[in-house]
This record gives sequence, structure tokens and C-alpha cells, in this order.
Amino acid sequence: MFLQTANRMADSYENVQTGKLKLKKSDKMLAVKGDKKKKRRKKKKIVEEYPSSPPRDVDPPLEHGFVDTRTEAEKRFDKIQREREEKKIDQMAEKSYKERVQGLNSYLDKLPQHFDIPKVGPG
Repeated sequence: MFLQTANRMADSYENVQTGKLKLKKSDKMLAVKGDKKKKRRKKKKIVEEYPSSPPRDVDPPLEHGFVDTRTEAEKRFDKIQREREEKKIDQMAEKSYKERVQGLNSYLDKLPQHFDIPKVGPG
């Protein structure tokens, strides 16, 4: 009886795949060679049909060395950021170090002193 149950258990494990688990397929499995050749032929035909047109891969000559691909909103945002930064720098440059220290000291004098020992009781 023990042998019969052992045989049944062995039968259920016959189809198990052993070895490491392959999560990604190899390049050979993914590549379809026929499609690549067809695409290359199509590109060659297009180039042969329209030889006078300039290739798309070549960029037009650049005046400043780069092409600005930002949107109008991005350009406005950058402009406003620069203006705010310049304004902040101008405000800091107006006061000398001594004036800034005096302003900080006056600000600290106005703050309540919550670190003092609180008064407890009637006295």
C-alpha cells in the first residue's frame, strides 16, 4: 500500500521542470529576423525614391549651439524665477552686515521669552 501511494506521488512530480527559473527570454527567442530585413528594405526604397530630400537625422545649423525645446510656460517660469532671484540678491545687497545683525537682534528682542522659568504661585 505504501508503494502505491509513493508511485502516485512520483507521478504527480514527473512534469516538474528542474533548473533555474528563466524570467527573461533570450534574444534569440525575442528577435524576429524577417521583420528587421523588411524594415531595412523599406527604408532603402524610400531613400531611393526621394534622394533630393535632406535626411531627417541631420539637424539644421544652430546659431547659439543649442535648440530650445522648452514650452512657453516653462520659459515664463524660468524668467520669473530669475527675476525673483535677482530681486532677492538686490535686497540682500542693500544692507550691510552690521545692519542685518542689528535687524536680527531687534527681531529676537521682540520675541517672547518662552525659555524663562514660569512664575508659579502667588508670589
